[in-house]
Amino acid sequence: MEKLLVFVFSFAAILQLAFGVGALKPNYITEEEFAFARKNPIRVNNFTAPLELPPYGTEGQVPHPRPGFGPRFWTNGQVPYTLDPTFTDSQREQVAIALNTYHEATCIRFIPKEGHHTSWVDILHDPTVCGVAHVCMNNGAQFAKFGGTCVNPGTMVHELGHTLCMGHEQTRLDRDNWIGFNTAICQPHGIDNPDFDRGLHKLYDYVSYSGCFQPKQPGVTKCGSGGPLAVLDIEVLNEMYGCNSGCQGYRYVNKNNNPSSLVQAGTEFNGEPLYSCRAYHQGDIIPGKYHQGRGECHVAWGGGEHSKFDNIEVLTNPNGANFIWVNAVNLPSNAVRGGRTNERETIYVIQCQLQSGDQTVWMPGKFIPSTGAYTSYGGQEIRCAAVQFLACNN
Repeated sequence: MEKLLVFVFSFAAILQLAFGVGALKPNYITEEEFAFARKNPIRVNNFTAPLELPPYGTEGQVPHPRPGFGPRFWTNGQVPYTLDPTFTDSQREQVAIALNTYHEATCIRFIPKEGHHTSWVDILHDPTVCGVAHVCMNNGAQFAKFGGTCVNPGTMVHELGHTLCMGHEQTRLDRDNWIGFNTAICQPHGIDNPDFDRGLHKLYDYVSYSGCFQPKQPGVTKCGSGGPLAVLDIEVLNEMYGCNSGCQGYRYVNKNNNPSSLVQAGTEFNGEPLYSCRAYHQGDIIPGKYHQGRGECHVAWGGGEHSKFDNIEVLTNPNGANFIWVNAVNLPSNAVRGGRTNERETIYVIQCQLQSGDQTVWMPGKFIPSTGAYTSYGGQEIRCAAVQFLACNN
């Protein structure tokens, strides 16, 4: 009878652990938690909690890769990890959203640590910090710690960017051309030395410290995204980790680097082919139309057509992504990102239909979800009557 009672108690305990309150959670994100994350992605200005970062300058105390190793990317884009068991169920969901942000935008994968892994990151709950992480892949264990209200997807995406070898924009060698500092709130941080700067990629568009930075460029009113990974961050990560297959294989290339495999996105009325380009204007990075023969990119902004000859990037498809043009009323889920507004809203690549007399053509343009579809022609910004989205079917 005593043995039977022990068995009954043990079986009940197992059931409680498996299904009941206080059940032990695995030290990794489950498929069910990732399914939740896929249904609840980070959106611009749509956090369940506001983006909060450590006080400016404190992250610099985190050790860079250990001496003798230098900046290193994670092998094959796989990041073994363990998850602190003290995270609550709701906090685990926040971690899942952060990890899934990288999974959906890149070929990088956070995978549960196994015995044969010699480098891994421990994702820890630490109430004494906001967010802090080692930079790049190190030998052995390293950490990414989160606490308090910083256990939210935005903060975790930011810190895990450091884990992936992304640095801060405000330590770029050219940072003084772009930002100043409000010294009443924070003091200028150090600039990376040239050797380290070449090895550590910059988290160009993600960092934001409220009130600290003072933009210097015309039209710029905001530093940092305050939302999901920005377009430039995704592109840098895909380049860093060799994400060349499928819809992660397209690249924007500076026109001075003799790009090939340009993506044609329309024609002029005279039949000249037009390609998709992008250029910086008044704080926005704007997709536009590229005239290859004269190396000129036209972008639509503020009611006008703006001509750009310098710092132009052209959309290329060197890895054979399966691009298609989609005639749709609403933004397709597989639409190709081309730029972003000053407010960090993503801008997508489109074709816009224009008509002159009995002639109809499609010209490259931009689609901003909050304002609509536009192209430029004859010195003006023109709202599109008919639109086709560039999308990828891989």
